[in-house]
Amino acid sequence: MRPVRRRALVVALPFVLAWAVVVATFAGLRDRLPDPLATHFGADGKADGFTGTGAFLSVVTAVLLGSGLLTLVSTTRLTKGLRAQRFAVTLGYGMSGLLGHAFASLLVANANADATRASRVSQPLWQLGIALAVAAVMGALGWLLASRDAASVPNTLMERDRPAAGERG
Repeated sequence: MRPVRRRALVVALPFVLAWAVVVATFAGLRDRLPDPLATHFGADGKADGFTGTGAFLSVVTAVLLGSGLLTLVSTTRLTKGLRAQRFAVTLGYGMSGLLGHAFASLLVANANADATRASRVSQPLWQLGIALAVAAVMGALGWLLASRDAASVPNTLMERDRPAAGERG
């Protein structure tokens, strides 16, 4: 596979997988979800924002696939070489992990409440810590996968990353 196509696949894949996990979670829990869903929580863990179940999937699709598309376009348009692209891939993987976990855990919290009223749903603040840990692990995975791309690119392309004589790096 050509390096450009491989990079595009590497960049887009985590967003598509995160979207698929959230949609599968939604489908599996659909019968136990209140309408509307609790979608925002205060520092005390109590629900203070709500979204209809039909709108939820539209928002998830727009946020995850839209973020993936923006990350893909920005990564492929970077002309500063592979290091900048690697950093963008790392950020993209971290963002997909953070958003995917946040959306899926939100659905689980709504289903576990077994509440017909979303106002009774709560989400403890430590869930944010888990989402950040997932983001860090996904970011590290993105860095490793993007680094593999650098090994497969011919040396002539790698020269672009090095400063020319008289330039600062």
